[in-house]
Amino acid sequence: MASQEILLQADSCAREMTTSASAWPTKARRKPTKASRRNLLLVLGCASQLLQVVSFVASRQEASSLTFVSPVSRRGLLSAALLPSLGGAAVSLSLSGPAQAEAETSPAKRRNLPASEVAQIVREDLVTRQFLATADFSSEIYDDACVFTDEIDTYTYAKFIKGTKALFVAAESNVRLLGDVEVLEGGKKIQFRFDEDLAFNFPLVHPKVSLSGTCTLTRSEETGLIISYREKWDQSPTQVVFTARL
Repeated sequence: MASQEILLQADSCAREMTTSASAWPTKARRKPTKASRRNLLLVLGCASQLLQVVSFVASRQEASSLTFVSPVSRRGLLSAALLPSLGGAAVSLSLSGPAQAEAETSPAKRRNLPASEVAQIVREDLVTRQFLATADFSSEIYDDACVFTDEIDTYTYAKFIKGTKALFVAAESNVRLLGDVEVLEGGKKIQFRFDEDLAFNFPLVHPKVSLSGTCTLTRSEETGLIISYREKWDQSPTQVVFTARL
């Protein structure tokens, strides 16, 4: 696909998103109309297309008039819905602040803890701190080089934290533990099932999507710290997008 055609697609999506966003319900209206719901879904669907265009361009060319910062937040495909204000052919995309920003100072690492104790900490992080929606987890049990992977992409430790905190409204999101946190393979892995309602940090409204899945945490054999976070959803990204509601 020629670069000019890509720009035209991005511009078209951006204009549709801007037009639809203007039709969202105001504070004076207590309940969204059917039309406003359709407009929201249009924004989400168009955002998905726009992200694909952006990703294509970012991976194949160095554009002089475009500055691309690849999505760094968890659930990258869904986070494209944060772009309703885009317009015109010159696009600057940044979803979660400077990519080079350093992670917050972490407490001392707690190495080689019993697997049962790690599972208890993970349980508290999920149930009490809601870490899937807040990124407020106990960093002392994670290696700083831990890799976070979901159904969309793979993220570094710092990008997972910054992106999650920027993308979701913690007070309006809800993460639920299904069953208990399990210890697998003699303590090498920690696993749990979850379902969640995630409220997006839009400027005007906070639409929610719902999903469920399984999260597997792999520990280092040398340090006992978590070195891999793998999140698998029960739904496809497209199915998640179409659970959107106000």
